[in-house]
This record gives sequence, structure tokens and C-alpha cells, in this order.
Amino acid sequence: MSVYAVEYIKDVEEGEMAAKLFLCSDGNIYIVKLMSNPNGKRSLFNELVAYRLGTLLHLPIATGQIIIFSKHKLKDPKLLKRMAIEEGPHFGSLLINNASMYTPGKLNHCKNISTLPEIIVFDHWISNYDRKDEPQNILISGQKPYQLAYIDHADAFHGPGWTIESLNYYTWNSQVFWGSTYDEFVPFIDNADPFGLALIKLESIKDEELAAAFGRDIPSEWQVSKEEVKTLLFHLIIRKRQMKKLIAELRRYFPIWNSSKV
Repeated sequence: MSVYAVEYIKDVEEGEMAAKLFLCSDGNIYIVKLMSNPNGKRSLFNELVAYRLGTLLHLPIATGQIIIFSKHKLKDPKLLKRMAIEEGPHFGSLLINNASMYTPGKLNHCKNISTLPEIIVFDHWISNYDRKDEPQNILISGQKPYQLAYIDHADAFHGPGWTIESLNYYTWNSQVFWGSTYDEFVPFIDNADPFGLALIKLESIKDEELAAAFGRDIPSEWQVSKEEVKTLLFHLIIRKRQMKKLIAELRRYFPIWNSSKV
């Protein structure tokens, strides 16, 4: 069932994509990233595909949804012209109630810290560099024990400017990345095999499941061709098979793992 934007609530102050809060036809509030965002339409494709890949891994990623704007569905049809919003499909992330930005001091009180190694593996698989240094891409929700949630995947696949040529290059030329936010995870996940379960989880995903995650509903307005989708799928399948070797390069950041036998 299609979800339509119904009523504008307010602008979202954080982030570089000029997102806006909208009440939508399913009764939920979404953080909507528009086709006119500064990073381009392909960033919406990145968000949608990354969300669907994350759900395959059962990661706590905010629910993603194609949000359609139509003057016939909005309470204020003049809003489109006033805010320079195109009619058609945009991308929305379901607003997480009672959420605040991650702080390392709250990790002790989170009930799903087991997802920390999983999100590092996920970030490497989809080449999303943001989170390693940007704690605003992690939310803490609820009361103690808190729940971690992961947001913002517009920069997946080495950024929204990816091309067939860049994907083909990075399929065979991968590097690990690290940053201050990941550093804060180490005391909570360092052991003799911190990524073992996360890698098993990733490797268990079948290639057909990956293909199905793209679906047939990718909006043509987002300007991603079938050939580009095919190339990205191949890229993800090959990278999935490379992840065990790639993640092993992170060993030097983990004192216990690094001191254990290979």
C-alpha cells in the first residue's frame, strides 16, 4: 500500500539533507528526505536499499518507506510550490519516539549491544563511512535498558555519487576504515572472536534474498538504471564473500582479539 505525505510538521535541524517531518497517510510520522536534497536523488536509493539490507540482518535500523507527495493528498496542496517539493516518491524514515543521540556513557545500559559488531560489519559491507566518526548516526531510545538504533545510510556504496565504474573498482579494491565512534565500541565487544557471529549472520544471507531486497518498486524518478542495480547487486554478493578476510584487518584495534591465537 502506498504511503502519502499528508501534513508538514517541521524541518529537521540536524543533518545535511534538509530533511522534514511529515505526518503520513498510514498515521505515522516520518523524517522525509526529498528528491531535491543537496546530495541528490541517488541518496534516496541508497537509504532504501540499505534499510532493506539491514532488515535482512535484523539490525535495528529505523523503518524506511517510499513516501509519495501528491497535491491531492496533502492537507495544504500549496505546500509543494511553497517548499519547492516535487510531486512523486521521496524517502522517509519512521520517527523513533523518545530517541536521543548516542553517547558512549549509555552503552552500559543498552540491551542490544550485541548489534555493535554487526553494525561495523554492515557498514563495511555497504561501504558506509559516516558512522565511524559521527555518533549522530546512532540513536538511543526508550528508558533503561535503552535500545540502540542506527540511522542515515545516504552515503552507502562510497557515497551517492557512485557509478558502475566506481562499484566495479571497489568490488575488488576494498579497505577497512576506523574512527572514534568505533573506538568507543571496543570495550563492549572485544573478545577472542568479536565478529564471528556477525559474519556468520551475513554469510547466511542467500544471493536470491539480496536480489529480492532491491524489489521492483525502485522509483524511476531516482534515476538509477537497471544496469546500475545489477552492478550493485553483484558488488554486494562479492563483498559478502570477502568480508571475513576484510574484517580480520580490524584485529589491531582490539587488544584481546589481537592477543589471541589466530
